[in-house]
Amino acid sequence: MFARSGAGFGRYDGLRSFRGEEGRRVGDAAPRGVEATSSYEAEAEAINALFAAKLAGLRRRLPRWEIPAAVRAIKERHQAALAAMRERRHNERVSARDERRERAGYPPAARPA
Repeated sequence: MFARSGAGFGRYDGLRSFRGEEGRRVGDAAPRGVEATSSYEAEAEAINALFAAKLAGLRRRLPRWEIPAAVRAIKERHQAALAAMRERRHNERVSARDERRERAGYPPAARPA
């Protein structure tokens, strides 16, 4: 058996179906009150699965000496994708908060220039 390298993504290292904690599939409807958390987790799991599949594919098709550089490049893209998702989610929360405050009649929040 081959020793596992440290280049994988933990439990997302292989191609398989992903299930939530309650045994639901990632795309299934979430119970009320957990839509935001579930969709965030589902999106993060999808990103992790995509990049795990990319790693598995490159390990099969590239020569051994090219694998470390390719793994580093894919890991950098993976981190960038997760950072972009977090930033987008943050901007969505700020926008929703500002809309709620505006509907409630509060003055707009002062923003630094």
